[in-house]
Amino acid sequence: MRYISIREKIIKAGKNLNLIKIKSIKKDGTHTERICEPYSFRKRSTGIIFHFFCRLRNDWRSLRLQNIYEVEILEEKFKPREVVEF
Repeated sequence: MRYISIREKIIKAGKNLNLIKIKSIKKDGTHTERICEPYSFRKRSTGIIFHFFCRLRNDWRSLRLQNIYEVEILEEKFKPREVVEF
């Protein structure tokens, strides 16, 4: 079985309009879990930034890809709020 990277999972979910559950770590060391709609990646000097709509906060959010340590692709689909850029 082939290993699928976190980035590849996010891209696959975005292309198929599947919600994802992500687990990430903040600068202060706290862990968060969110259900989100994946939209795009942006390359910045600080690394790759993941742009998504957070169902928990009901708002747009961005995270550095390196801070995400787990992604689960969910069965539930979402209706795009803007163009999915994967």
